[in-house]
Amino acid sequence: MSAKTARAVEKVLKKAKKILVTSHQDPDGDSIGSQMALLAYLKAKKKQVLAVNQGKMPNKYRFLDPTGIIQQAEEPLPPFVPDAAFVVECPSLKRIGCVQKLLRPATIIVNIDHHPKNEKFGHINWLDSRASAVGEMIYDFLRASRFKITPPVAEAFYTAILTDTGRFRYSSTRPRTLEICARLIEQGANPQKITEEVYYRIAPEDLRLVARVLEGLELHDGGQVCFLSIDDRLLAETGARFENTEGIVDYSLYVRDVKVGALFKELSPNKTKISLRSQNGIDISPIAKSFGGGGHPNASGCALPMPLAEAKRTVLQKISELLQNGRLAGDK
Repeated sequence: MSAKTARAVEKVLKKAKKILVTSHQDPDGDSIGSQMALLAYLKAKKKQVLAVNQGKMPNKYRFLDPTGIIQQAEEPLPPFVPDAAFVVECPSLKRIGCVQKLLRPATIIVNIDHHPKNEKFGHINWLDSRASAVGEMIYDFLRASRFKITPPVAEAFYTAILTDTGRFRYSSTRPRTLEICARLIEQGANPQKITEEVYYRIAPEDLRLVARVLEGLELHDGGQVCFLSIDDRLLAETGARFENTEGIVDYSLYVRDVKVGALFKELSPNKTKISLRSQNGIDISPIAKSFGGGGHPNASGCALPMPLAEAKRTVLQKISELLQNGRLAGDK
């Protein structure tokens, strides 16, 4: 964080009394962990804060927010007029969904993100594409502010970094990333507890959904591409909830020789959400960007205004073209 950006953020914090904290639709570990840590800091500064996201919090992250501080956006939205809004881990303002309706012309937007293709929509744009997670960025800010990192805050930061690095697997994991996590453990984060909560305490219905999704695994392009899919029928038959499907896409890369994986989720009969994953140095973000989405080289996403089956054909064609052109080859 540059000294100029730090001064700008501190100026906002000095003047603002009512602050909105939000993130992208269907929040994940980095967005929730970052929000919880930021909320602790803002509350210590005696700010009136509203934390709200569009989409339910996955069960795996509820241990970070046992009292339900982060609300789910529902119409009508709370009667809250923010002086400032902290938008975390969101490359585009439209990605916060209906929460945009809480913003006013006078609301100062602080955009905190590590996506490489951020649209710089904030009055203050605090961006760092080198950071492994937004949690890493906010940790540095709180540490520089001499804020006392309590065990719950340390666990929020550790969860943010753990999940956004794919359990320290992605190339964004640097020596400094692990140094920060070592400090967080010293400050009270329990790696065993966090890993178990996020990855191993799965509800029976969610595990049944994983089994059904894996039964429908599809391999394409000579086994280089793996597709998984979830539709309303699968959710109804297993009793699983949509918000708890985060992480299933990772199974698409477990198959030997697969370079690109994807999970297709049916949002409605004519809208499909796509989560893309890649490995071996393959940058998948241009594919998501070509469909109006974005993300990181190894983890990106988008949504298409078409039925699930058509979305699969459309995305496969794009991936196949890129593979054939050699533009996704890991040894380029």
